[in-house]
Amino acid sequence: MDSLGPPEDLVRDHWSSIFTDAQVWRPLIEEIWRREGLGVVGAVDGGLPGSNAVFRVNAECWVKIAWPRYMDDLAREAEILAAIGSAAAIPAPRLIARDVLHGTMRWEYLVMTHVPGHSLGEVRQYIPRRDLEAIAETAGAIIRAIHDLPRPTPPSTLPLDPDYWPGFIDGQIAAAPQRHSTCQAMAPYMDELPEFLAAWRSALAESFVPTVIHADITADHIMVAERAGRWGVTGIIDLGDVEIGHRDYEWVAVHLDCLALDVPLMRRLLDSYGYGPDESLPPRLLALTLLHRFADMEWLGTELPASSDTLEGVADTAFGGLA
Repeated sequence: MDSLGPPEDLVRDHWSSIFTDAQVWRPLIEEIWRREGLGVVGAVDGGLPGSNAVFRVNAECWVKIAWPRYMDDLAREAEILAAIGSAAAIPAPRLIARDVLHGTMRWEYLVMTHVPGHSLGEVRQYIPRRDLEAIAETAGAIIRAIHDLPRPTPPSTLPLDPDYWPGFIDGQIAAAPQRHSTCQAMAPYMDELPEFLAAWRSALAESFVPTVIHADITADHIMVAERAGRWGVTGIIDLGDVEIGHRDYEWVAVHLDCLALDVPLMRRLLDSYGYGPDESLPPRLLALTLLHRFADMEWLGTELPASSDTLEGVADTAFGGLA
């Protein structure tokens, strides 16, 4: 058992060079399969980019082995997958097992069912417009089902403290000037940034209903496939960043990454979700973009060069069509 998994110094110093290498992880995966009674390990494929070591086993299951820095992500993902269960409205992986193995290190793992298809990001360029519209509508319904999940109750791995989200927003507001100071596209707006964010602080931190959110719905996390000549959604994956927070935080990754700033597609998604007209959405969404844990603002320079002299103008240009 002691030889299972790569050596600690390799994990600590060279994670990025080993976490997609199936041969490095095969002994640990075989022990997980033996322990969980899942049969013989045949093909081990995948090695997906991301934070953890993730592999497809026997073409039917995924195993996710936590980088020690991200063990909390696995706990959150396991909890939310268990809450989703077999809900047809949320085609997420089904949780098969979650446990810990002690080999070279303490290895937390999840085993999940395989969601077929390709990530939307891989195949978007091949998908006809009518199918992209249908995908956006399906995604809207899935996101609504996630947001409608009952809020967890203690004990939970998710942050249930009512002060958590306001604290998160306050921390992001405080860090924003330094965070965006190196982004050339943000240079014209740095002077007004603190005042702009302060104006939205109450709406984002206090005056809202806390909701279960995926928090990272990118084009890598929507799975699609072509069946009978039409492309459609097969599932949503990677729920390790799930939060209890403001539902509009969800739209940042959805609009900027998943739908690539395509306003008509995003409006279709919002309509399917049941999100009615809201004139305050554009500046609120820009504020959340500036505060998002993963988003940067480089897209301003590539997608909206010289779009406006003010952040309110940027909000109107980038998100005005969503209102």
